Formats: sequence, structure tokens, C-alpha cells
Amino acid sequence: MPHMKTQAKVIMDSLVNEARVTTLEVSFPRFILPEFNTHRVFSRNSASSRARSIKRTFKEVMEEPFIPDPFTKNQKGMSGVAVDDSLQEESKTYWIEARDQAVLSALDLLVGREKRQELIGDKVYDYEKVIDNYKMAEDSPSIHKQHVNRILEPFMYHTTIVSSTEWDNFFELRLAPDAQPEINLLAHKMKEAMDSSKPVERSYHLPYMEYDELPEAFDVKRAVASCASVSYKSPSELNDSAVERIFKIMLDSKHMSPFEHQALAPEHLNELLELMGWQLSQKEGIDFAGNFRGDIVQLRKIMEVLIK
Repeated sequence: MPHMKTQAKVIMDSLVNEARVTTLEVSFPRFILPEFNTHRVFSRNSASSRARSIKRTFKEVMEEPFIPDPFTKNQKGMSGVAVDDSLQEESKTYWIEARDQAVLSALDLLVGREKRQELIGDKVYDYEKVIDNYKMAEDSPSIHKQHVNRILEPFMYHTTIVSSTEWDNFFELRLAPDAQPEINLLAHKMKEAMDSSKPVERSYHLPYMEYDELPEAFDVKRAVASCASVSYKSPSELNDSAVERIFKIMLDSKHMSPFEHQALAPEHLNELLELMGWQLSQKEGIDFAGNFRGDIVQLRKIMEVLIK
């Protein structure tokens, strides 16, 4: 079970004016997200503990919790050698006990300790009985899921959409033998996925979309909404009305990160503007590449000029 959800798959791999733009969907232990986020050349959208449903979060933590593998011996420095098999098993037991206590505490926040004990006592594997009795009401002691889910983060896996043109520094640091084992495993999965992928020459890079040379306006919206939706559901679950709603919310709230994954060749900028019915107040002197590198336009940079 450990690491069974550490994985990486290529969503779209493009050559736009000879710049390789790759978008991956990756899953990894939630606690290494800060390390992953230190790489500023990456564009990311992540599953949110605030947005995830409570039932889904509890179910994943109970059925597929993250467990360190291996546990390493306490010593000076940031890395260590694996402990022996006997201590590995003992440590896993302690880790699961900590998970159980976290789940019980989260349930207490959700319905109150008295109610939780009335429903299941300390039988943590009966947690669904508490979830099924949970109701949001003004007179309820329930604490919002943005707090409840946080207690469970050390035992959660995390899904992120990541796009970039620059990967060398990430792989140099995270494939190193002294890297945190969990992010080292993730880096190996990402490298394997990218090495197995052959980029396709395109004028537009729109993750999750299949299209001919010129996409439709709705394709652009769906690409943005799909990258945004990873915070709470799979892109495949989005119907057309949800796409329109999410795109509008992202635009109106100036939530720009979901617009970072889409890119196009500069010579198609006017084509895109006409397609979307947009007009830019200016085009000269703007670094349209954003955190991508090469002769390329990142959709976010268009949006930032558009909404000024």
C-alpha cells in the first residue's frame, strides 16, 4: 500500500515553436507539497483541502493512507538509513495509530465529541456512521471542512496539475540520492513519464483537450476549467454548464493560476483574440511567455492585460 498513489502521467506534451511544453498530472504525499512548490518555473493547480468533500477525504485517509516507506533512523542531517524490518513494522503501527487519532479528532470537530462517542465510541473504522449523521446547521457544533480536513493532511495523498518548459533543475535536485525519499520517488515517476512521451508539434497547448489546428472558444474554456477543477473533482466530470461557470468564476475573481497551463505560438495571438472575442489594450512591451521559456505565449499573460 505505501506509495501506491505516488504516480505521474503526461496529460499533454507539445512543441510550440520548438519550445517543449509538458503538462503532467501527479499524485504524491500531501506533506511534500511545500518542497514541490519551491520550483517557481512550474505552473500548478492542486487539489485543495478546503474544497475537497469531507466524505471523500475521510474515505481516502482510512482506505489508502500515506505511510512512510521506509522509516529511517534518527541521526544528524536531513536524511538517514532505513531501520530494520522489525522497527519498520512497529513504526507503521504507530503511524496508523496516529492516523486513527487524527480521524477521531476530525470527527469531533465535525459533530462534537459527545455525538461521535455516542455513534461509534472509539471505533474509528465506523467513521462513516458519523459522516452519515453529519448535517450542516446553524445550531450544529460542526467546524468547517477547511479546518477539519487539515488535521488529516499528514496521511493524505495530493493531486496536482503541473506545466513547464523547464525541468532540469527539478530533476537535478529531486533525483539526487539525498533528496527526501517521497519527492525522490515522485521525481523518478515524472522523469519516466516524460522520457516515455513524444511531444507533438502544435500551435496551441490546451491540456485535457483534443482539437485540430484551431480550437473552438469552448475548448479554451474547458482547458482552463479542467485545470482549475483538480482542486475538487476530476476534469472528466465537468459538464458544459460547469465549464462555463468555472471559467467565469476564475475570470471574475482574477484567479489566474488555471490560465498558466495553456500556451500558443505568438503568430496565433490575434487568431485567439478573435476566437474568444477579446481585445487587448496593448500588445507591445509585454513578456507574454510568463514563467515559460521560448518563443511562446502563456494564456495567463494575455488575461492579465485583458482584465486591467
